[in-house]
Amino acid sequence: MKFVDSVVVSYVCPFCGKEHSVEVSESAFYEWQDGALIQNAMPTLSATEREQLVSHICPACQANLFGEDPEEVDDEVDDFDDEFSACMRESLEFTGQWW
Repeated sequence: MKFVDSVVVSYVCPFCGKEHSVEVSESAFYEWQDGALIQNAMPTLSATEREQLVSHICPACQANLFGEDPEEVDDEVDDFDDEFSACMRESLEFTGQWW
């Protein structure tokens, strides 16, 4: 989505380690940063996009963690490799818990 006054928020997903970004309205971004609930500040973004901003978890990893929502899963999910699963298995074996 293109905004007249936009901010591009870039982040590295803590699960797959890949860099991603989300474009948001500058006014909505600052409204959220000033304490508004993200769903109220950015109602035009999908739940997946809002979750990216809150947790920095990319759409592919969200789909693996929370299950796929056909309306919101990115094409990127199709390209998701086994790095996530290996990382989670390694974490579980090492700590005895998922995270």
